Parts: sequence; structure tokens; C-alpha cells
Amino acid sequence: MCYSFGILQRPTTFVTKDSDLKDVQNMLAVVAGLLVTITFAAGFTVPSGFDSSGSVVLGKQGAFIVFMLSDAYAMSCSTASLFSLIMVYKSKKPLKLTDRSVYVLYQSLYGTVVAFMPGVYVMVSHKSLWLAVVVCVICTFVPILASWGMLPSYLDKLAACKREWFPQSKDDNSVALVGVRAGQRSGSSSST
Repeated sequence: MCYSFGILQRPTTFVTKDSDLKDVQNMLAVVAGLLVTITFAAGFTVPSGFDSSGSVVLGKQGAFIVFMLSDAYAMSCSTASLFSLIMVYKSKKPLKLTDRSVYVLYQSLYGTVVAFMPGVYVMVSHKSLWLAVVVCVICTFVPILASWGMLPSYLDKLAACKREWFPQSKDDNSVALVGVRAGQRSGSSSST
């Protein structure tokens, strides 16, 4: 049925035949299991808590509704990914099914980030609107960079900045602090 709609006709993109499929599947299962756990917990430990009657305090606020919908989406996607990884062992095309579970896991990660933003907004906006907006803007960049395939190059640039700002010591592999080199204290020399 999916082939008639053209859903599963793209080639595998996340997992290659060269990769050790069992290790990839085990790693994906751990990530999917953790995502199921955190999204399940977030659904019951809602922002703002419950009132004396057991109802959600901010249940009718728009940001809270977005939080619940995106959390449910993230939990559903991570559960679907976990089920597909379990079904891999009986599948005739484990590479394709593993690839599809990675795609659904990406969707779960996007849903988790989207759930985080209105959750923070609901909790913080009444006291500090600017902080809530800044958190939402920062969280928006990660899914955009990941979906455009720019996240690896962005992380490489961050690593280059880290190496420039915190150079490695020649004596050992520990990072030298700014203003205090490894083996030196401020105001003292390295000779002992």
C-alpha cells in the first residue's frame, strides 16, 4: 500500500550496507527507548502542574496545547521507531526498515525540540518574556540546521572556536584555562 502512494520508494540514506547493522540497530533502540521514556514522563509531569481538582493549571493556554501535541507526536514517533527496530529481526529487508526507523526517530527528535519550546514558554513567559523568546529562538536553530544538513559543518566551526579559545597544553591532553596555562598558576612561574 505504501508503494502505491510512493512513500517508501526513496533509496536508503541513513544506513549503508557497509555499516554493522546490528550495532546501528542496538544504538537506535537505545535512543528510541530513551525518547519514549522522556516523552512519556513529560506527558504526565506537565508544565505548571495540576490544581486541587487534578486538572492541568494551564490546560487551555495555546502554548500548553502545542506542548502536549508535539510531545504526543514525539512519543508516537519514537514508539514507532522502536517497534520497527523490533520488527527488523523478522524482516526480509532489515536495511530498509532500519533506515525508515532512523527517519521516524528524526521526527521524534524534532517533536521533542518543539515540545520543549512551548513548555519553557508556558513556565517562563509570565515572569520573563524575553528569556522565553530567546530559548525558543535558540531551540529553533537545531532542527533547521539538522534538516538542511548543515549541523555537522556548524559543529566543526564550534570545535574550531573551542580550539582557538582553549588551546591544548603540550604537556598533556587537558584543556588549558584562559589566563592560566597548564602547570602554571597566576603570578607564578612553571619552574619548580
